[in-house]
Amino acid sequence: MGDLGLLSHQYKELADLARQLRQWAVQVRRSYHNLPIPETDEEPDLTTAMAELTQVARFLREVIELEDEGAWPECWVANPALPIAVVERLRGMHAYDRPLYVKQLARLGEHLEQGRQALTHTDLSLLDDIVLAAGADANAVFRRLMRWA
Repeated sequence: MGDLGLLSHQYKELADLARQLRQWAVQVRRSYHNLPIPETDEEPDLTTAMAELTQVARFLREVIELEDEGAWPECWVANPALPIAVVERLRGMHAYDRPLYVKQLARLGEHLEQGRQALTHTDLSLLDDIVLAAGADANAVFRRLMRWA
């Protein structure tokens, strides 16, 4: 597979991840604001969305401070919840408030496990940041792909 093929594959993977994260976050946000949740095959159910986002929050909480991937907990080395590029982007975004960010991620995970009643505006903002970081990486790969094409 050539460079163009690799970039195309990488873009597809990142775009799919960003889309999935966005769908989960939208489900949580709809529930938080008591908006009707459409019953379609494309939309994940709220329970699945909250469980998956809990995993993402737990993953970030455990790895965001560890610059060396070799120091990550074994379960995340074998099966990371997010690509390393997304982790690095979030690490850069929170370079100056990382201890606070780790605490917020821990609370986000706890609140997601407790249910929508426990969620706060800060939790929703954290989810938005994660979704935006994943989308930004997909966009960056897309721009590189267009330069090659």
